[in-house]
Amino acid sequence: MTVKKLVALLAGLCLVAAVVTVFVLKQRGEQAPTAEPPTAATSAPNSSGPVVTGRADYLYFTETHLFVMRGDQVITRLRRFFGGGDALRNRVVWTNSGDYIALFSDANLLPGSNEQAELIVINARTGEQRRHPCGFCYDITTTGPDSVLLNVGLTGSVGDRFQTVDLRTGERKDDTRFPPALDSPNSRAFLVSTRRHVITMQYNGKGKVVLVLAESGAAAKQFGTHSSNYYTPVAPYENGDGEKYALAVAESDGCGGRSAVRILDVSGKATNTDTSAMMPPGAGSGFRVTDLWWTPKGELRATANSWTCTDLKPNNNGTHVLHSAGDLWVLENGKWVKGGMDAVTMVRDLGNGTTAALTVPSCLGQTDPNANCTSGPLVLQRDGKRTVVAEKAMFLSTPPISVPAPQPTTSSVVAAAPPASLAGTWSQHAGSLTIAPDGLVTMSYQSTVTVMPTFPELTMRITEVTGDRATATVLTSNDTAMPNGASVVFERKFPGLMMSGPSGLTLRWCDATNRAKGECGA
Repeated sequence: MTVKKLVALLAGLCLVAAVVTVFVLKQRGEQAPTAEPPTAATSAPNSSGPVVTGRADYLYFTETHLFVMRGDQVITRLRRFFGGGDALRNRVVWTNSGDYIALFSDANLLPGSNEQAELIVINARTGEQRRHPCGFCYDITTTGPDSVLLNVGLTGSVGDRFQTVDLRTGERKDDTRFPPALDSPNSRAFLVSTRRHVITMQYNGKGKVVLVLAESGAAAKQFGTHSSNYYTPVAPYENGDGEKYALAVAESDGCGGRSAVRILDVSGKATNTDTSAMMPPGAGSGFRVTDLWWTPKGELRATANSWTCTDLKPNNNGTHVLHSAGDLWVLENGKWVKGGMDAVTMVRDLGNGTTAALTVPSCLGQTDPNANCTSGPLVLQRDGKRTVVAEKAMFLSTPPISVPAPQPTTSSVVAAAPPASLAGTWSQHAGSLTIAPDGLVTMSYQSTVTVMPTFPELTMRITEVTGDRATATVLTSNDTAMPNGASVVFERKFPGLMMSGPSGLTLRWCDATNRAKGECGA
């Protein structure tokens, strides 16, 4: 990317309105990226004990390293420069399964070197690191269980092409389709994503965020406007009941600036929350929500900075005086109340009664040019004990909230044990199938029946067995092509297993040997 184009892109980030598009992805083509040998794991500065394995429960980064952690122990670390300026250049994402972490190398931080950029993939269970050539890649988000979506420029241009990469196999798919973007010089950027949807942002220069929703087989539609920019806090939550997104937007600027927190669903309905308790007393006061996240139970949390102003002018400008830096807030019955912690920037529940808390000093009203406003201590808290993991952490992140697997409904279906040749786990691109010894079948796959792909999840029960052939009944499904009660047939055939469903639907599933040969690629 040339200096001129980089400046143009960063200038676009400083405008104040965006178009947000929620859509399900369509992908075509294939290209396999190369990989480097794994990088050995090492210990974080304040970690105790040996390097460990087992899935990570959080990550953090400092100015020079990314650390993938389990408790106060390190699974792996990566040397990479993280600047304190543009947060989009520091983007790190977890796949929706929580099994992989992905980010770009720091080559795209330097003007003129973006063609040397790499996609870095970290296995969150083993710490294995792989690098994939990713010239002119400048934005990333996740899709499906274990894939990432890349915004890729052609010959140095911005936003010309989008690709997906399955991080389990390295398979790359080109020409992802997006709904039409705005006719604007500002490029489209990713805001947040779930297994099925991606929210993108594009500034329109009119001071508002226009939300546009596109779903599989449905026309895109607008559903509301909001003031915001690329850096707005947003948090997705996905469970068996659907998806929702919490969004913090700027209602006003200056000394009286304040945030509004709204909860959106995929139908476009926006529910406002009561943030009045976040406002300090007195004229000319304001507050800004700095982080949003959901707990595993679906409870929404936030942190916020607040201030008062002196020398207040008629245009609502003045000298900011910090009132509170990093109060923790909890949403209860639509109203925000104090959460019992202060002076925190990011907080995450790690399970088993353990909380990770990062505190970065606020520079609001700061006059010292050498003040540190980009890093601070990261602490684990459990049973009243505090363990300092790092002194100068800049960012904290945990895996996405797990989506509960569909549970079988009470049914009169009589179960049958599957033949040994069918029992086990099978795979295909962006999909997995498990046939348990008791006849319960769980499956997720990438469906392209509609214009845009979806990622259905189903449970089935084997009811009849003849040799290497088994018939199953669908118990739970969010797939219109295979509704509850539908009959599905599994048969042992090359490249592993063939599945036949309603309306002529067939799916190929690979055993490990044929999967490695690429027989079940997209």
